Amino acid sequence: MWTSTAIRNELFQHLNSQLGYPEWKIEILRAFQTWTRHSNVQFALAADSPRAFGVPGLAQGDPRFGDIRIGAFPQNEVLGNAVPYDPVFGSWSGDIFRNTNETYMVDDGQSSNFGYALYSVMLQEAGDALGLVDEMLDPTSVIFAYYVTKRSDLSPLDIADIQNLYGPPSADPYEPASNNDSFARATPIAFGNQFATTLIATRRGRIQSRNDRDFYRFTGTSLSENCWVKLRARGKSLLVGANHNLRRTICVNRQNFHRRSDLQHRRQGNYEYPSGTPDLCRG
Repeated sequence: MWTSTAIRNELFQHLNSQLGYPEWKIEILRAFQTWTRHSNVQFALAADSPRAFGVPGLAQGDPRFGDIRIGAFPQNEVLGNAVPYDPVFGSWSGDIFRNTNETYMVDDGQSSNFGYALYSVMLQEAGDALGLVDEMLDPTSVIFAYYVTKRSDLSPLDIADIQNLYGPPSADPYEPASNNDSFARATPIAFGNQFATTLIATRRGRIQSRNDRDFYRFTGTSLSENCWVKLRARGKSLLVGANHNLRRTICVNRQNFHRRSDLQHRRQGNYEYPSGTPDLCRG
């Protein structure tokens, strides 16, 4: 724990020079998303603030910045530190600090460069920030106290521990019991009473995993000649930052077999953090 808030954050400078942009951001987001896949905890990006780390404030829900702030500065004999969640820690709670004296790498399966895999390191620190205690006996755990090897997912012990704190992943509240994973089962988008005034209809959804597919359908009205479909994921889900694409496919006039696909690829690099350090809101 640090008693001074005068920490000079070198996160962007350090990782931009070692890994490049946006590769290091992808690795950090992948690490947090891994915990989300196995528990009832959700993360979303939040705007940061120029205020110092540890400034007096709320441990959770502070409107000035996210619950988890990520920074970096020189440290000794560690890869980083995380402050576990505890109301008495104030705004320090959940913050993570990388050690800029170390060399990090992106584990792409091909790189031979020496360094610590940033995804593996952040996987451990994210677990600590969520309230887990470093594992001292089981080296297969991603929160093992020492860096042993590159990680690809949580161990059975990690899954049990995180679910003990937050519960198992919740069911998709927007998906019907019969699921909507095909055109035949597409969820209808209804036009409410305000549609005649706003010409806008909104439907919420949740992507549960990399393989989840959700389909929606609507029938056009006589109020407009054209329609636009907008897929909004920014600020809603870290799946925007996962190592894959979100895709939007539109089928028009299916009865006449006239079909077109409008593909929008949204890799993480297309989305910028609003300002300052990348912040995360824990839900």
